[in-house]
Amino acid sequence: MVDLKAKLIQEYDRHEAKRVREYNTCCIVNLTRRRVAQFSKGSRPFPHYYQ
Repeated sequence: MVDLKAKLIQEYDRHEAKRVREYNTCCIVNLTRRRVAQFSKGSRPFPHYYQ
């Protein structure tokens, strides 16, 4: 019974880690798309270049 409980907890943790990773990836992609769209509208005259 203890082994089954531990196995179920590990499976749940794996599932949640995958879900969170996919959600975070989607957030990063959407943020990047918004920033590129904002930049392409010409909201900034020139990109920031650091020398």
